[in-house]
Amino acid sequence: ILSVLTALTVASLRTDSSDRITNATAILKNALEGARSRALRSGEVRGLRLVVDPNDPRVATALQYVGAPEVGEGNLVVTQIDRTQFQVVDSSGVFGTLFGRGLLPDDGLVPNGSRIRVEIPAQSGKWYNVVAVDRANNRLFLAGHYRPSVWDSSISRWISIPWDTTNNRSYPIAYRIELNPIPLPNEDPIPLPPGTCIDLDGSLIPSNWRNPVGLYSPEWDATGNFTSDENGNGLLDFSTGYSSTMDLMFTPQGTLTGAASTRGVLAFHIAETTDAELAFGNLRSIDTSSSFASYAGFPDYLTMADPEKETRALGIYTNTGAIITADVDATTALFPAATSSWNDELASQPFINIFRGRESP
Repeated sequence: ILSVLTALTVASLRTDSSDRITNATAILKNALEGARSRALRSGEVRGLRLVVDPNDPRVATALQYVGAPEVGEGNLVVTQIDRTQFQVVDSSGVFGTLFGRGLLPDDGLVPNGSRIRVEIPAQSGKWYNVVAVDRANNRLFLAGHYRPSVWDSSISRWISIPWDTTNNRSYPIAYRIELNPIPLPNEDPIPLPPGTCIDLDGSLIPSNWRNPVGLYSPEWDATGNFTSDENGNGLLDFSTGYSSTMDLMFTPQGTLTGAASTRGVLAFHIAETTDAELAFGNLRSIDTSSSFASYAGFPDYLTMADPEKETRALGIYTNTGAIITADVDATTALFPAATSSWNDELASQPFINIFRGRESP
């Protein structure tokens, strides 16, 4: 009798988990289709933001509809140029207004995944990404090499063409600044069912959504070998966290635009939160001599192969905006953690059904 009751209890728990995961997958799919429909109806860019759980930076547990990025205009001057970065100072007060409204980040590096950019000159089509800000001096640091510019050997630096030699800067230039998408009015966040999440470590997502462990690179090299303990915790980590602007933006034609459009396919791993947490814990216990070189997902995702409960995958084909739900394939797995417990294996090709268009209800 005891064995029968135990079997029934386990079956009940698995069924309950399956229902929650099915519901979470349906909520994500419906929300994505809702974002695309809003773009088609409005004739403007609309999207869906994955909201990171406030208690666990490695999973998303809510969704938020967002609108087209806000655009500001003004005049700026280029103050310094080098081969990889240049500085601009706003001379019209627009930067200060944006700082005051909280639309520009605080001082320092711009968070990973943030898509703030400046067009110089305005209407030229020449956009530069903002990589850092200096609020006290109303200054932005932009990626890339500013053009037109020329090397001035008398001062050993690049200067803008034309250059104001009296003030040691460019003459004022009209510009446009494009900010991150903002939540749509009267649209509350959409929570996933309690106990479920989008497992971000285990999802195939834009690389700039994922914060690297170190300032410049993850804790392993290109061949998958652990190289150094970047954050000093003595353990291997996949990421320190995820962007606060993980936005899936749809054009009025129904296709993806922005950072998410750079991959042909995106794949989201939907799982129980407890499974995602346990998988992360097991991953961190891997011996530093281990290599991920033979793991098909490296370095894009680390997806659990043996979760205790149900998991699902949702894919987006970025060229068309089409959405597919599929089973996670765990038939081929690696055993890096070797803990003889749940979530001690990694799936080699978890999203093969999405790549091959094998949809399942």
